[in-house]
Amino acid sequence: MSLLVHSTELDNLLLVEHPISHDATSTEEVIFDAPTYATFGMKTRFVADRFMRVYPETLQGLYYQKTGQMAQLFTIIDGAASVVCVDIRRGSQSFGQWVRVDMTSEKRCQLYIGEGLAFGLCTGSQSAAFHIKQTELLCSDHFGGIMWNDSDLGIEWPIEAPYVSPRDNNFLMLRDIADAFLPVKQSSIGQ
Repeated sequence: MSLLVHSTELDNLLLVEHPISHDATSTEEVIFDAPTYATFGMKTRFVADRFMRVYPETLQGLYYQKTGQMAQLFTIIDGAASVVCVDIRRGSQSFGQWVRVDMTSEKRCQLYIGEGLAFGLCTGSQSAAFHIKQTELLCSDHFGGIMWNDSDLGIEWPIEAPYVSPRDNNFLMLRDIADAFLPVKQSSIGQ
């Protein structure tokens, strides 16, 4: 399996492109191979798989697990969406910095979101469907959120007036979240 793995400005965020084979009868792609992914420093012991569809002109997030121990592998399988990841690890040199990755089902890329990153999703005129692998189970006791339009972060979302759920509209700004509820930088991918 020949993966193309691209680093980003955040040391725990990788963009993954995998080969797609075509013939007269089918299209095939291997979307996960633990030994190959591990060579790039990604955690590969996943305990849960989820399917998620985000409706058009919707923004979700920014979400994180307070333990900071969950890594996720996002594969877009239908539509298009922008995924924004923010480093919220106390002690990280890139704390508060963000990266936006525009994903489409035509390009079929994956996003490895490592430990200690918050993420949000935003769709335009079409919905987007994702397959998500997780290294931890979701736990409501450890769930946290950051306001999607936090002025200190200055995230550039692709649409100006998305639908945001009442819950997500009531998240705190990053500066207002107590340090005890943010993850601590442990290590980076490959360390």
